[in-house]
Amino acid sequence: YLLRVVGQRAALRSESAERLEVRDQSWALGIFLALAALYWHGHCRTFGAGDSPQHVLSALTLGVSRPPGYPLYVFIAHLFSRLPLGSPAGLVNAFSGLLQAGASAIFYLILRRWRCGRMAALAGTLMLSLAPLYWYYAEVAEVRALNDILAFLAAFLALSGPPALFGIILGLGVSHHPTYIFIFPAIAYLLWERKYKPRDCAVAALCAATACAAPYLT
Repeated sequence: YLLRVVGQRAALRSESAERLEVRDQSWALGIFLALAALYWHGHCRTFGAGDSPQHVLSALTLGVSRPPGYPLYVFIAHLFSRLPLGSPAGLVNAFSGLLQAGASAIFYLILRRWRCGRMAALAGTLMLSLAPLYWYYAEVAEVRALNDILAFLAAFLALSGPPALFGIILGLGVSHHPTYIFIFPAIAYLLWERKYKPRDCAVAALCAATACAAPYLT
C-alpha cells in the first residue's frame, strides 16, 4: 500500500512538472510573438546606423562583411531577404528582430529551468527585451542578434539538451562572433552542475568543432 501511494505521488509530481513545462512553453511562444510584432513594427526599412549598411549589403549580395565575415549570418539573412514580405533591405533589418524575440523567449525558459518564479522570469525577460541596446539590435541589421540567440540557446541546451545538439549550437556560436567565448565560464558551470559525462563531453566537443568550421568551409 505504501509503495502504491509513493508511486501515485511520484506520478502526480511528474504530471505536474509536465504541465508546468507545457505552460512555460506557451508563455515563451507568447513572448516571442509579442516581441516579434513589436520589433517588426519599428524595424528600419533601409539602412540603419553603425554597421547596419554593410551587413545589409553583404546579406543582399552574399558578400563578405568585415572580419570574421559572418558567413552564417550572411547566408541566413540572404534567404530571409528573399521572402515576399517587404523590401529586401528592410527584411534584413527585420530579421534581427525575430532573432532577438527568439532569444528573449529562450531566456525566459532558462530562468524557469533555473527555478525562477514565473513573474520573476517574466520581469527579467521584459527588462532584457526593452533595454535600449537590446532593442536597438532588434531594429537594424546587426550580427549581435544572431549571437544573442545562439548564446541563450547554448545555455538552454546545456541545462537539458542532447550533447550533439548542444555542441552544434556552441560551435556555430564560436564561428559566428569572437565575443561568444565569454559565455564559456557560464556554460562550463551549467555542464558541471548537470554532471556531464566524459562521453557526452567528447560528443559535444566533436560536434562543436565540426559546426565551427562548417560555415567557413561552405
